[in-house]
Amino acid sequence: MKKTIYLIRHGEIESAGEKRYIGIKDVKLSAYGIYQAKKLQHFFSDIYIDKIYCSSLTRTIETAKIIKAYKNIQLVEEDNLREINMGSWEGKTFNEIKTKFPDEFERRIKEIDTFKPAGGESFKECRERAVSVFKRISQESFENIIVTSHAGINRSIISDILGMPVNNIFKLKQDYGCINKITIDKSAEKIDCINYVL
Repeated sequence: MKKTIYLIRHGEIESAGEKRYIGIKDVKLSAYGIYQAKKLQHFFSDIYIDKIYCSSLTRTIETAKIIKAYKNIQLVEEDNLREINMGSWEGKTFNEIKTKFPDEFERRIKEIDTFKPAGGESFKECRERAVSVFKRISQESFENIIVTSHAGINRSIISDILGMPVNNIFKLKQDYGCINKITIDKSAEKIDCINYVL
């Protein structure tokens, strides 16, 4: 028996210009992010979807609501699909952290799996949380589902599926509005994952 999980990154956000650490900071979609979500809506117009799951942050909720605008589909918010918690780094630019906290900035690059900013979480912790909720969600429905989430969460889930170490997580590209099509074939005990952007 096969089913497909469409693991989507939300559309572009309002503060997408300068690179910032935006984890659990709640931000809205930009005008272009809304356009990307409408492209996703068009893509899924002829595809049967049983449920849409999303994180409880505004940018994923907005994306999910646009996708399901013309479909009578249940939308389920999941706190454990929220982006990695960047703690004291939330909202700060990469350059600001690199300038003010150069040692910590370098440590995060070298120890991406275990390093966490004050009050935040590590990618190892993030992956454990993401994989746990993804496994539960994937077993809740026998039909195709959409999971609208974040780059860090998506990378965590996909890296686990591929058996990839956490410290290689950034080798997985996750553009705004991208789709990761995950096909689960229980009869063959096989999972396939393809990434594409509309």
